[in-house]
Amino acid sequence: TVRGEEFVSKGKNTPFNGMEFYGQIMATLRKGEIKYKGGIDLDN
Repeated sequence: TVRGEEFVSKGKNTPFNGMEFYGQIMATLRKGEIKYKGGIDLDN
């Protein structure tokens, strides 16, 4: 369940607040670089 108040970022507003989603994280990007992809941590 999405809860904006639990976001790590300063932005807490989301149109998805209270909604439940199913799935998995496919990739995480930071400053334009892939740091995580498909279960592999590329941040080393």
